[in-house]
Amino acid sequence: MEIELQHPYIAVKTPYGLSYGGNQGWSDGNLRRCGCAVVAGLDLMLYLCRWHNVPEAPKLKALIDSDPIPEEDYIRALRYMTANYLPTIPRFGVNALVLAAGTNLFFVKNKLPYRARWGVTGRHLWRDIETMLRADIPVLLSVGQNFPKVWGKDKLRLYRTSPDGRFLPTAQTKAHMLTVTGIDSEWLQVSSWGRRCFIRRPEYESYIRLHSNTVVSNILHIR
Repeated sequence: MEIELQHPYIAVKTPYGLSYGGNQGWSDGNLRRCGCAVVAGLDLMLYLCRWHNVPEAPKLKALIDSDPIPEEDYIRALRYMTANYLPTIPRFGVNALVLAAGTNLFFVKNKLPYRARWGVTGRHLWRDIETMLRADIPVLLSVGQNFPKVWGKDKLRLYRTSPDGRFLPTAQTKAHMLTVTGIDSEWLQVSSWGRRCFIRRPEYESYIRLHSNTVVSNILHIR
C-alpha cells in the first residue's frame, strides 16, 4: 500500500489466532446480524485513543492498554458502544446519521479533538480517504445496500492475497461497514469480519454507479 495507517491496527486474541480488527460474529443477537458499524466505530475509537496523544476514554481503558485485546473484553465493549453511542435497529443496524452523531458524542464526552460527518462528494472520495490515512485516522467505508432495488442481490467482491502476492476473490458483500487501513492507485486495504481484505477501487466505483448510490455507499469523514 502506498498510504497506510502509521501504527499497528487493532488486534483481538481469539481461539483461532489474532484478528485484524473486530468481528461482529463474536457477539450474538442483533449485534451479530447487523453490528458491523458498531465494530468499525469501536475499532476507530480504540485506535485513536491508543496511538494519538489524546485523553483516554475511561470505559475503554482496559482495551486501550491491551494488545492484543482478549475476545471477551472486546465483546463487552461492543455492548457498551451499542448501549451508549451506536444503537442498532433490528435487522438494519446503525444508519449513517446515527453513526456520525454517535461518533461525535463519543468525541465530545471523552474530550477527543475530532469531528465526524457522513459522506463526501464522489470526486473527493479517494482524496479524502488518503488525507485521513495520512493523518493516521482509520476510515469507515460503507458498501451500501442496492438502490433503488433495495432488496437486490448485487454485491461487491472482497479479495485476499495469496502467498505469492496475487489478489484472489474471497467473499462478496453489501450493506456492510468496513474500515480502510491503506490505499494505493488500485486497491483499498480493509478490515472486515476480523480479517485483512482488499477492495478494487474501480469495482467499488462501479458498484456505486450500477447498484447503489453515494448516500449509502460513502465514508465517515473525520477531521
